[in-house]
Amino acid sequence: MLFAKRKRVIVAIIALVGFVCVFSACSNNQMPQKLSELEETILLQRLTDHGISIPANLEISVICDAIADLEVDSDRSAPVVGWTEFADFYEELRSFVKEHSAITQ
Repeated sequence: MLFAKRKRVIVAIIALVGFVCVFSACSNNQMPQKLSELEETILLQRLTDHGISIPANLEISVICDAIADLEVDSDRSAPVVGWTEFADFYEELRSFVKEHSAITQ
């Protein structure tokens, strides 16, 4: 009799742990992703959907690095370059990252 009660308690604990694991795994799937963690094609699509025009000859790695930097500090100063089109793009990117951060928090 005592063995049967222990067995039920152990089975109930294992079932409870299983339910907790299942529900915690499901809840993490709904968490929003950082922009820097998106695949390149999805990131480019989101930028174009937001109306941000990407300058010609700008590598995707530069865009990803800029987004990762802006996610850490959205008020960081823009890189000093002689290419005004990039400076304008960087400011558009900054506002996009700020909007995305505000939505996901």
